[in-house]
Amino acid sequence: MGDAAAIEFFAVRPRAPLDAFVELIWAVRGAAPYRRAAVLPNGAVQLMLNFGAAHRLLRCAGRAAQREFDGAWVAGLQELPLEIEAPDFTDIFAVRFRPGGAHAFFRGGPLDALTHDVVAAEGWMPRDLAELHERVGGAGDRAAQALAAEAWLLARLAPREPGHGLVQRAVAALADPLPGASVHETCERLGVSNRHLIALFRRHVGLAPKTYARVRRFHATLAGLAAGAAPADLAARLGFADQAHMGNEFRRLAGVTPGEFVARRGADAESVILG
Repeated sequence: MGDAAAIEFFAVRPRAPLDAFVELIWAVRGAAPYRRAAVLPNGAVQLMLNFGAAHRLLRCAGRAAQREFDGAWVAGLQELPLEIEAPDFTDIFAVRFRPGGAHAFFRGGPLDALTHDVVAAEGWMPRDLAELHERVGGAGDRAAQALAAEAWLLARLAPREPGHGLVQRAVAALADPLPGASVHETCERLGVSNRHLIALFRRHVGLAPKTYARVRRFHATLAGLAAGAAPADLAARLGFADQAHMGNEFRRLAGVTPGEFVARRGADAESVILG
């Protein structure tokens, strides 16, 4: 395992108007602090640019994958952990989109085409992502790389489609504050049918509303555990029936117990170190 002190982290919040669609631009360079890790469901689509050795995907959607990724790739929304293997030295630059945000830039199709998968640039906007990789790679330092990525994103920011605002209001209702309103209540409040909201969510977000709300509550559980919250208090705050209910749901989505996550979590609080 690598020395965490040898790793360089970078993160910046994008400027307006990108901040409505992109949550974070981040990068990491240095000796990887692990060889294998399970990346847990987080409700975010991420665009990854690699400037070092290839990364390997070992398991995806509960199945063996054994695929290598070099250059650029997109990780869609997941309901199960992604098991990955990192090289000894990693150099990654990434864009983390807000729920529904990636749809404003990706012209490869609806977001559910990426769900439960990791797609190499060759299979998703190959020319655009090759251009982004070249621009970011040719920039000087991390700040310059972030500016290059922002310029690329701004050039591709599509006019908001009908339904985008509706999806964003539904996302807010289902995820903030957690546990939020039920899908049925959200449909009634927004004046749409359940079927219509499901279709919009699959296209703009990548998951059906109920599944999305489940993943976001799981993500809030990760954050609470990482912050040291007492499991019983966290279960009550997030609307679980009790601590056992939270633990069972956690194991289904993480593959480990809450205690195992706390003991083996990665620095990002969204992964479990496997070795």
